[in-house]
Amino acid sequence: MYANTRLLDQKTVLSIVVGDSVTTEYFPEDANIKRTVTRVDYNCNTGSTIRIWASDGDTCACCNRPLSKPVNGVDGAWFLPVMPDEEHKP
Repeated sequence: MYANTRLLDQKTVLSIVVGDSVTTEYFPEDANIKRTVTRVDYNCNTGSTIRIWASDGDTCACCNRPLSKPVNGVDGAWFLPVMPDEEHKP
C-alpha cells in the first residue's frame, strides 16, 4: 500500500450506499475521479466487512472515452465519500 493512501474508518464505510459519489485511491493515478457506487455487499471477508463496486467516472467531455476503469468488489475502506460542497466545484 502507498504510504500516503487514505482509508476510511468502519463507521464511514458502513454509511456508503448505492448511488453515492465517491473517490478512491485504489488506482493511485485516478484518485481524483468522482465515481458513483453501483453495488455494495455486506458481511464480506474484507478488512471493513464491505465490498464496493463503483463506476468508471463517466466519460471525457472531449473524446468520449471512460475517465478510468470501473472499480469492482474492492474493500470499502478504499472509498472516500465526495462531500456535497465538493460536487459543485468547477
